[in-house]
Amino acid sequence: MESHHLTPLEAIKEEDTMNKFNLEGVEIREEFSINRSFRRGCTTHGRNQKIPKDVVEAHNRWRKQENSKGKKPKMEMIEEYSDIKLLIPTRVRFTEML
Repeated sequence: MESHHLTPLEAIKEEDTMNKFNLEGVEIREEFSINRSFRRGCTTHGRNQKIPKDVVEAHNRWRKQENSKGKKPKMEMIEEYSDIKLLIPTRVRFTEML
Protein backbone atom coordinates (compact mmCIF):
# COMPACT_ATOMS: atom_id res chain seq x y z
CA MET A 1 0.00 0.00 0.00
CA GLU A 2 1.58 3.24 -1.17
CA SER A 3 1.29 6.18 1.23
CA HIS A 4 1.15 9.66 -0.23
CA HIS A 5 1.64 11.65 2.98
CA LEU A 6 5.39 11.95 2.34
CA THR A 7 5.19 13.14 -1.26
CA PRO A 8 5.97 16.81 -0.36
CA LEU A 9 9.09 15.75 1.61
CA GLU A 10 10.24 13.53 -1.21
CA ALA A 11 9.72 16.41 -3.67
CA ILE A 12 11.79 18.75 -1.48
CA LYS A 13 14.60 16.16 -1.36
CA GLU A 14 14.50 15.75 -5.13
CA GLU A 15 14.63 19.51 -5.74
CA ASP A 16 17.37 20.13 -3.14
CA THR A 17 20.30 19.81 -5.55
CA MET A 18 22.53 21.91 -3.27
CA ASN A 19 21.72 19.64 -0.27
CA LYS A 20 20.91 22.65 1.90
CA PHE A 21 18.41 20.53 3.84
CA ASN A 22 21.02 17.80 4.42
CA LEU A 23 18.81 15.05 3.01
CA GLU A 24 21.40 13.33 0.84
CA GLY A 25 21.35 9.62 1.61
CA VAL A 26 18.21 9.92 3.74
CA GLU A 27 15.46 7.42 2.92
CA ILE A 28 12.41 9.64 3.50
CA ARG A 29 9.89 6.81 3.81
CA GLU A 30 12.14 4.93 6.23
CA GLU A 31 13.09 7.87 8.44
CA PHE A 32 9.77 9.68 8.54
CA SER A 33 7.13 6.95 8.33
CA ILE A 34 4.42 6.83 10.96
CA ASN A 35 5.31 3.28 12.02
CA ARG A 36 8.92 4.21 12.62
CA SER A 37 7.88 7.32 14.55
CA PHE A 38 5.73 5.25 16.92
CA ARG A 39 8.47 2.66 17.38
CA ARG A 40 11.11 5.31 18.06
CA GLY A 41 8.82 7.20 20.40
CA CYS A 42 7.91 4.08 22.34
CA THR A 43 11.52 2.93 22.62
CA THR A 44 12.70 6.40 23.65
CA HIS A 45 9.96 6.69 26.26
CA GLY A 46 10.88 3.23 27.54
CA ARG A 47 14.49 4.30 27.99
CA ASN A 48 13.35 7.46 29.76
CA GLN A 49 11.28 5.27 32.09
CA LYS A 50 14.48 3.30 32.87
CA ILE A 51 13.12 0.07 31.40
CA PRO A 52 16.04 -2.38 31.30
CA LYS A 53 17.76 -2.63 27.92
CA ASP A 54 17.13 -6.37 27.65
CA VAL A 55 13.38 -5.80 28.05
CA VAL A 56 13.36 -3.07 25.37
CA GLU A 57 15.40 -5.24 22.99
CA ALA A 58 13.14 -8.27 23.54
CA HIS A 59 10.11 -6.11 22.83
CA ASN A 60 11.68 -4.74 19.62
CA ARG A 61 12.92 -8.11 18.37
CA TRP A 62 10.06 -8.41 15.85
CA ARG A 63 11.61 -5.50 13.95
CA LYS A 64 14.62 -7.62 13.00
CA GLN A 65 12.32 -10.35 11.72
CA GLU A 66 10.27 -7.81 9.78
CA ASN A 67 13.32 -6.14 8.20
CA SER A 68 15.01 -9.39 7.19
CA LYS A 69 12.92 -9.59 3.98
CA GLY A 70 12.83 -13.38 3.87
CA LYS A 71 16.48 -13.85 4.88
CA LYS A 72 17.63 -15.08 8.25
CA PRO A 73 17.93 -11.99 10.47
CA LYS A 74 21.24 -11.27 12.16
CA MET A 75 20.71 -11.53 15.90
CA GLU A 76 22.80 -11.82 19.02
CA MET A 77 23.03 -15.31 20.56
CA ILE A 78 20.51 -14.56 23.31
CA GLU A 79 18.00 -13.42 20.69
CA GLU A 80 18.79 -16.39 18.45
CA TYR A 81 17.95 -18.89 21.17
CA SER A 82 14.94 -17.09 22.64
CA ASP A 83 11.50 -18.22 21.50
CA ILE A 84 9.49 -15.12 20.55
CA LYS A 85 6.24 -16.79 21.66
CA LEU A 86 7.67 -17.46 25.10
CA LEU A 87 8.78 -13.83 25.42
CA ILE A 88 5.21 -12.58 25.76
CA PRO A 89 5.59 -11.91 29.53
CA THR A 90 8.66 -9.76 28.77
CA ARG A 91 6.80 -7.85 26.06
CA VAL A 92 3.89 -7.29 28.47
CA ARG A 93 6.36 -6.10 31.10
CA PHE A 94 7.66 -3.50 28.62
CA THR A 95 4.20 -2.04 28.05
CA GLU A 96 3.34 -2.15 31.75
CA MET A 97 6.50 -0.17 32.58
CA LEU A 98 5.65 2.57 30.09
